[in-house]
Amino acid sequence: MLLGLDTGPLEMAKFYEGDYEYELATDLAHDIPRLRENLKTKEYLPAVRVFADSVQRIRDLHWLPVELLYVMQAVTVARASALHRTGSDPMALLDKMTDAQEALASSIFTDMLKKIQEAPGGVFQHTWRVGNSHLKSLLQAEIEGKEPPYKIVAVEAVLAAIITASYGALETLAEDIWIAALNRHPLLAKNFMEANKDKKLDMLATFGDGLDLTHRMGSMLVKTRKVQFQTFYDFKNAYEQSVPKEIADPLFSDCSGVLLAEKVRHLIAHRGGIVDAKFKQEMGDFSGSGYDEIKVGEQLRFDGPIVALHLESCLDMGRAIILAVDEWSCTAPTN
Repeated sequence: MLLGLDTGPLEMAKFYEGDYEYELATDLAHDIPRLRENLKTKEYLPAVRVFADSVQRIRDLHWLPVELLYVMQAVTVARASALHRTGSDPMALLDKMTDAQEALASSIFTDMLKKIQEAPGGVFQHTWRVGNSHLKSLLQAEIEGKEPPYKIVAVEAVLAAIITASYGALETLAEDIWIAALNRHPLLAKNFMEANKDKKLDMLATFGDGLDLTHRMGSMLVKTRKVQFQTFYDFKNAYEQSVPKEIADPLFSDCSGVLLAEKVRHLIAHRGGIVDAKFKQEMGDFSGSGYDEIKVGEQLRFDGPIVALHLESCLDMGRAIILAVDEWSCTAPTN
């Protein structure tokens, strides 16, 4: 049953055995926040800031279920302790507590958080360890098939959201950096226009933006839809047709990881993650990914390592775009 609709039986693919390894989904060493601090070209700062913020939100989304589980467990311990201290049965957690017991439980909970914050490693390390352990315990019965997979479906929804957000963040960054680069360097706009002679600007569409478009060509090309960034090949072509070859070639020499992340993201967004014939055929180009073994009609499944692979591909590509374009811009002409 999905949103009240009977969808019938749904085959679930299975990439893995046992532990979901949920904690590994965003357990990556990256320097995206520092890229913002070390940026040499101020015109790219807004794009890098948005990218860095998006990456942090992805990690926050990943951590939230674990942190909520920890809070739930801590509240339970505080309430049981309050019952015990006031002479009541500490196991009677479903019974209504007195106002005095509620106040005591709140005080105990506050003291617990304070001690955790002062402990080595801080609140995050402790809540992550305890909360993640609790998550594994909750999922174990479903993994073993002893209970319906309600919690598993919820966890995989979070993991799927990380994949879609990761590729979305990269796509947005690629567009924003491209626009800023062409606005700063008219030569890049000239390169793009020469490669796309059929995509001339409609002067009527530019009214209201002033007559001098020298340092607004990136913005105008996107505004008038002469270039789009809706697919990976859209932004790959946009870069290859505008930036110097010494930048574009290394950026896109090995982009299989990002291309795979895009296809998985599109299947999640447009097909609810249910494998269709097109996706199955496309996965023939990604032998060994795990996706090439899935059957049409099956629901994609995700665990921590699978999600980390897609996130890392998107972060690596984003990082490479920032560094390459920023470095080139330092010495490139702006007129």
